[in-house]
Amino acid sequence: MRVGGGRRRIGRDRGDRRRRSPRQPLLVEKEGNPMAFGSGRVRRGCTAVCASSLLVLGGAIGAGAAAAAEPASVTVAERASVPLQVDPNELLKLENDARAKAGCNTPLAIDPQVQAAAQKLADDNVGVSHTGSDGSSLQDRLKAAGATYTASAENVSQGTDAAQGHFDRWMNSTGVHKANILNCSYSKTGIAVNGDRVVQVFTN
Repeated sequence: MRVGGGRRRIGRDRGDRRRRSPRQPLLVEKEGNPMAFGSGRVRRGCTAVCASSLLVLGGAIGAGAAAAAEPASVTVAERASVPLQVDPNELLKLENDARAKAGCNTPLAIDPQVQAAAQKLADDNVGVSHTGSDGSSLQDRLKAAGATYTASAENVSQGTDAAQGHFDRWMNSTGVHKANILNCSYSKTGIAVNGDRVVQVFTN
């Protein structure tokens, strides 16, 4: 899904939606369990810096230790009517480079079950939301995919930016977008791209 010329910003609660000036991008965040990052999670007041319109949403739940894993390539599903805007493998590399600089010894690696959970939401026509059209939560989708974990998080974005643009916007977030990426306890991920829609799921 692509955000048009109008841009807006939404605060921390999913129910709290405030319209800003037409030139501001829409940015959504969702708080999770503070246990996931040790120092706490504060994800819902992001700042957008990209020139093009981009819709972003992220959330996280739980905490746990990471296990070492090697990065893998991502298979993406393409929406026939919308060209792919993001190379998921490029996004994964950008994130793992940032994690290494932040002191994470474990790179994020694509996990088939986590990837399936991410793809489920990417293929769902729900806009930028953590809730599927069937009412499913991230945990529901992970369970259905057979994933095993004790901590999880999800970033969702939609817009015309390439991987670098999505990465920069997440990293310039004042809340959980960046925290999800740099949380060293996460070692598994799934990055699903469907047209201009990107869903990334993290687990330990």
